[in-house]
Amino acid sequence: MSRTEIKNKEKLEVNEANRERQRRPLIVVIDIDDDLSDVGIKSPLIGFEEVLNAAMEFALVRPEDSDANALFDGLNLYRRFQAEERNPEIVVLTGHKTDLLEAQRKIRTGLENIVKKIKGQVELYLVMDSEYDLMVIESIRDLGPIAGIKRVLVEQHLGIEASYMLLARYIKKAFFDPRFSKYTLGIPGALLALGTALSLAGYGSVALKVLGFFLGLVMIIRGFDLEKYINKVFNALYTQHGLVLVSYTIFGIFLVASTVAVYYAFSGATSVLMGLAMSLKTAIPILISGVVMFIIIGRVLYKLIQGSLDLWNEIAEIIMALFTALAFYQLGNALMTWGPSQIPIRVVDSLLLSGFIQLLLIGISITVLIEVLKRAGKLGKKS
Repeated sequence: MSRTEIKNKEKLEVNEANRERQRRPLIVVIDIDDDLSDVGIKSPLIGFEEVLNAAMEFALVRPEDSDANALFDGLNLYRRFQAEERNPEIVVLTGHKTDLLEAQRKIRTGLENIVKKIKGQVELYLVMDSEYDLMVIESIRDLGPIAGIKRVLVEQHLGIEASYMLLARYIKKAFFDPRFSKYTLGIPGALLALGTALSLAGYGSVALKVLGFFLGLVMIIRGFDLEKYINKVFNALYTQHGLVLVSYTIFGIFLVASTVAVYYAFSGATSVLMGLAMSLKTAIPILISGVVMFIIIGRVLYKLIQGSLDLWNEIAEIIMALFTALAFYQLGNALMTWGPSQIPIRVVDSLLLSGFIQLLLIGISITVLIEVLKRAGKLGKKS
């Protein structure tokens, strides 16, 4: 083999190695609000021909939509990389019309599946037409290096008539697009309803102050972009761990409230026995209310979120707790009517005449009946 042939072979091997090390461009056109589905186009779209057909179909139906420009801009970028012999690939991913969190999850899942199918390493080139599309970047950053982001801006020369048409389109979006209507209609409507309700209730003097507080709160949340953190908190609360944490917190509040009730009962009573009677009437029902809230938030709400309607155990516990609270309230009320000197000798009368024992028996009977019916297979899941 001659020296020239050896050099040519080494050059080919070097070029082949460089080509293998070079990342393959993956052009990702993002439609976060899923406008493509309005004309029957489903994502993901993969490959030049598939994206081209979708772009022409969408442009024929909605030529004024900037998503059409984004599709053709992605195709133009594909041709540019193809001319540079970089072996590009192009995909189109859509999100969700109203739920931005679901849109980000859907786009990430789609892109993750596509990256797994492509042989070799890729670098991402994102093509988008709105600021909302930019929200996707953080959720897909770990799927591949983002080599470029192209924001599509549509150049227009508007006359007076076209300006009015564009203004009408924006007004329509403000009223009917859920992304914008919550700010243009939802928040002002809530503030207006709150102010009117306060005025009708006779609190017109404080209505302006309350509206100012809520308006300022909304401006702080929007101005510092706290919505995504609030969404994360609410999403965390939908888990069992989050709901249990909330239920324990609320039970703690009721426990503190019942302790305060005991303090005020004894501090304002003329005798220890009267303080005890007042505690039975107020503190114990408050504490039992905390137990009921714990059951509702920590167990009932979690089961409902999970799609389970097998709530008969919780219903039985809540019924028993409510009858117990009512029984202690009635007992305390009866003891207070006898007066301090008569309480010791009237305890048995109070237990019978107040309905304390009867209420407890009713609660126990209902609880036992629910358990019997459940075991017989007539409630909940049939055995």
